Amino acid sequence: MTHERGVPSSAAPCQATEVTQTQPREAVAGLVASAAPLRNFGIAAIVIAAIALIAAFIPLLSIPAGALGLIAMAIGIMCLVRDPGFNSHALVGTLLSSAAVSAAVIMTIVRAG
Repeated sequence: MTHERGVPSSAAPCQATEVTQTQPREAVAGLVASAAPLRNFGIAAIVIAAIALIAAFIPLLSIPAGALGLIAMAIGIMCLVRDPGFNSHALVGTLLSSAAVSAAVIMTIVRAG
């Protein structure tokens, strides 16, 4: 004997034979729409980190460039933590900002010595 979905009535209740969607489409669409501003913050992290990396090699701007790199790193890490999916812009911004902070520290030490 089978039910209306073709599942035998003798099947155990813990055996799943069909996968159902648990989230409505509106919730998934809202999740995709909310990820767009985070992607924009990821692009901002890339731009700020690139400016910091370039400024790290200018003699009087290496310390402010390090601070700018730390700001870009904070933005990138925030995007990575808050985005439920993979955000490549935030990852690139975080990596570029870590290079900017490293370059700023190295250039400050080299110029001081």
